[in-house]
Amino acid sequence: MSQSQLLSNAIVFPLKLDGPSNYREWAFSVKTVLRGHGLASHLTDDPPTDKSKDGSGAAAVTTWTKDDGRIMSAIVTSMKPSLMMSLEHHQSAKEMWDYLQGRYVQNSGALLLTLMQGLHDLQQNEMSIEEYYTAFDRLMGPFLSMVPKCEAGCSGCCDKKNKFIEKFLIYQFFHGLRPDFESSRKQLLNASTTPFISDVLSALIAEETRLNSQSPVSVPHSVLAASHKTNTVKGNSFSPCVHCKKTTHRSE
Repeated sequence: MSQSQLLSNAIVFPLKLDGPSNYREWAFSVKTVLRGHGLASHLTDDPPTDKSKDGSGAAAVTTWTKDDGRIMSAIVTSMKPSLMMSLEHHQSAKEMWDYLQGRYVQNSGALLLTLMQGLHDLQQNEMSIEEYYTAFDRLMGPFLSMVPKCEAGCSGCCDKKNKFIEKFLIYQFFHGLRPDFESSRKQLLNASTTPFISDVLSALIAEETRLNSQSPVSVPHSVLAASHKTNTVKGNSFSPCVHCKKTTHRSE
């Protein structure tokens, strides 16, 4: 295989894993990229075996092994150097994935308490709606990862549970908004059905744009300096003449 073919077959993840601070974003990028390549099953399934008597399944095993090697290579090269050697003894992409998930996805009472305290204390203050939601999402993601998964065959009860959790988080997001958004918050809270978080963000960003358009426009310092300069003649700054309103001479 030529060098160009090797490069075209390479799998590249857009983020560099640097530890627990960005594991969630990194894991999402890994799963999304592998889905695009049709290889996401390598993170969850065990390697296939050739159970055929005539060896006809050997080709499928060989292909899987090559693809798994590409994924392992992509995982290692998407980590900061100090983390690489922790994967030295793992023999498949699934083993690597399970190890990193166990290392960075915690499920403890102490972590849950920390996340809940962080969500309660988080306030928008001077942040934009986008910045505030990004900070909120960094706490909400690990919190949601601790919610027990629905069992197979469960439908109605799990659906109700998920809707309640989403409603709780939206209300928690409202809790930290600045008073400027009180009218939008009341309108969203009084809706007949609980809005999706995407609808909430859309409404709040629209309100933020409206509020910004009504704010007084501050005059840049450079404009003020230029204005001062035009009112200065040969180093002397004059007030406008009370008679003719010109600034080229003093009022007598």
